[in-house]
Amino acid sequence: MNSHLDFYIYPQFDNAGDFWKGLAKIKIDKKWGFIDSFGEWIVKPQFDKANEFCEGKALVLVNGKYGFIDTYGQFIVQPQFDKAKDFSEKRGLVCINGKFGFIDKCGEWVVKPRFDDARSFREGTAWVTLNGKCGYIDNQGDLIIEPMFDKTFSFYEGIALVCIDGKYGFIDRYGNWIVKPHYEDALDFREGAVAVKFNGKWGYIDIQGKLIVEPQFDDANLFSEGAALVKVNRKWGFINKQGEWIIEPELDMAVCFSEGFAAVCVRNTWGFINTQGEWIIKPQYDYVGSFKEGLAIARVKDKWGMINRNGEWIIEPNFDAIRNFSEGLAVVKCNDKWGYIKNLTRANKGI
Repeated sequence: MNSHLDFYIYPQFDNAGDFWKGLAKIKIDKKWGFIDSFGEWIVKPQFDKANEFCEGKALVLVNGKYGFIDTYGQFIVQPQFDKAKDFSEKRGLVCINGKFGFIDKCGEWVVKPRFDDARSFREGTAWVTLNGKCGYIDNQGDLIIEPMFDKTFSFYEGIALVCIDGKYGFIDRYGNWIVKPHYEDALDFREGAVAVKFNGKWGYIDIQGKLIVEPQFDDANLFSEGAALVKVNRKWGFINKQGEWIIEPELDMAVCFSEGFAAVCVRNTWGFINTQGEWIIKPQYDYVGSFKEGLAIARVKDKWGMINRNGEWIIEPNFDAIRNFSEGLAVVKCNDKWGYIKNLTRANKGI
């Protein structure tokens, strides 16, 4: 292993999660608990399932029922729900007796369980289903857009994708049509544009619904850092918002841009290009992940490590699995056990 890194918490766990504010979920002997960043047990393994902490609470499963604990392992909401999701915008989505509602951080009902389905709050709204139709509520449970749609999706940048009579369009927070439902499929808006499908092909429209890239692609993705990944004749490339090719469609696989780099695959080998389509790191890996905080996970044969923006191994490929750093620690798998390594070069600006 690179001399800059070594095991910080020796591999000994059956599974492990990323750190959040100094805590990580850990599985051992079929039960989940939580450790601190020194590897000490803060919450002993006792749960059948556990999520990472979110808004200071962790969702856990005990004897088939879901509840929430605080960072000391104390139940703030006793296990009682048939289904539940992590807290979002100070509301926890839960299901009891087949109906969905929302609780506050103390476990009190804010929105009593009366919906057939629902999703967590985003941008102050949550979509809900009643009698087979979907609408939206505010964080007090009042309907702000009556259930009238066949499908609904969460709001992003004040706009939500909805489907009615088999066609997709976009509405604002008041339920007004921003883009009327004309399309066979669509994604969410990103960077002022959205991919839409018409007559079997994908193109892009702007926030006013104006077509900015004619439908011509077999598949399409969200814009990221000014570029969108699209597919033509089984090959992938990148376009700008004018529909011009940044990178011609000659890639076997690719991932959207992150931190100025896109992971791309040519003839089963992965490397990285910049937004001008230039090779920054030549194809040489069997698989890679996107760059995060200047580092990307990479695999050679069956071993994983991490590289920097120059393609240099910051963590040699010695592991059976590895995840990105979180709070300075990365989860690694070695000999079927999970542990953690610490990035001692984190402060180095060259990484």
